Amino acid sequence: LQGAYAVPLKETYFFKNIVPAVRWDAIDKHMNEKGFDVDRLTVGLGFGLTKKYFSSILRFDYEWYFINQELDILNLYEEMDSDKFTVELLLTF
Repeated sequence: LQGAYAVPLKETYFFKNIVPAVRWDAIDKHMNEKGFDVDRLTVGLGFGLTKKYFSSILRFDYEWYFINQELDILNLYEEMDSDKFTVELLLTF
């Protein structure tokens, strides 16, 4: 589940828009009434490189993990299910 809103910037700016976003997702290996095994909440700010919204973008995000039951696939490295700051560059062409 994600929500984002692109705010256009002046034509003379390097970045064409600013995109604040919030996302929630979850992983569940054990289908039960206790809820999802792992939930993730991500908040971030993106900077669009083109006029086309949600196209090429530089994103700065922070991810919070809420672990109800650990999953083997997220235990390969300590960083996989740790709260973290991420920087992503998405190029669409």
